[in-house]
Amino acid sequence: AVDHRATPDGSGALRITSRNAGGNFAVNVQTTPFDAQEFPVLEFDYRIPAGVRTNFLAQVAGRWYEIGFTGNQESLRNKRVNIAHIGNIEGVVADDQWRAARFNLCDMVRTQTGNTLVEQMVMADWEVRGFMALGFGSNQKGATYYIDNFTISRDAGRGKSPAGEVLLVDDFDRKDEGNA
Repeated sequence: AVDHRATPDGSGALRITSRNAGGNFAVNVQTTPFDAQEFPVLEFDYRIPAGVRTNFLAQVAGRWYEIGFTGNQESLRNKRVNIAHIGNIEGVVADDQWRAARFNLCDMVRTQTGNTLVEQMVMADWEVRGFMALGFGSNQKGATYYIDNFTISRDAGRGKSPAGEVLLVDDFDRKDEGNA
């Protein structure tokens, strides 16, 4: 839900709340495919308390690639769950204060594959419980975090395109049902 009380200026942020104990705590980030080579930079503001676990997962060429945010980092080697860990977002602090994050998805994806077409992205709490055993996470009922000012954009520093071109996921300022 959009929460106008979560931001200092009342502009609104996306509030993501776990309705049940455990569960996958999943939310779609982007369901329209995009080329991470053309739009490599993901930036967003977040407010997440300690103990709330979630990671980003990008599906590329039918395989999931996990980017660590606040979720548990598990060894996925030889587990055969169609997920590969490709890195962590640096500097993440889970202290229920507003913070900013930025990472280069293309650089991370390229550590595992030459494909750059991202079919979809989600944030979720998935746990690998064993060989070919993917399960839901262990967040408590009512676990909540906030996301705001989320953009997927071109890297202006690399000179691939004119500055200012951005793929807007949503600005959360409108009261529309769907995102942009």
